[in-house]
Amino acid sequence: MAVGEDDPQGDEKSFALTRQSRIIPLDATQPITSLASATRGGEAWKTLLQCFRTPTFLALSDASSAKLAAEICGQVERLKEFWSMNESGQRGGVRLLGGTLTATRGGVGTSKSWSLRREFLFQPTEFLGLDNFQAIVQPFDGSRSSRARRVYPKPAFLPADLPHWTARERGLI
Repeated sequence: MAVGEDDPQGDEKSFALTRQSRIIPLDATQPITSLASATRGGEAWKTLLQCFRTPTFLALSDASSAKLAAEICGQVERLKEFWSMNESGQRGGVRLLGGTLTATRGGVGTSKSWSLRREFLFQPTEFLGLDNFQAIVQPFDGSRSSRARRVYPKPAFLPADLPHWTARERGLI
């Protein structure tokens, strides 16, 4: 793989030209870290990675590639629930024989709160745990990208009318 960092003369130029010609280039690579090492390090691999408009991630095997894949798929705000419990008492003490705590007056309280948290749409561990015939895809329809989603590609050797989940139940995939 050849990538020109300041002067686009490598593969990223080829991808740009194929898009202009309405040709769909397909590129399969090993983990993203392998792509980085194949482009001789630096930041050139990021230039090449930007050319892939519909990234499709199958099961990844290293944590750094999984983290990069999670970053590519983006983040969302999720409402998280938090609970807290408290206990209080006046003139507390310890019983000598039983070792239990005592208090003359006491109270117990709980509280529940919610807060918006930004987190990955797909956690890096999800990329590491994908099964066969599962992928995470961020589709591009030619004019805009959609939110990343988990997909279940059906192999060509299965009949067209056999649903994915039926094939999985029968042990065919």
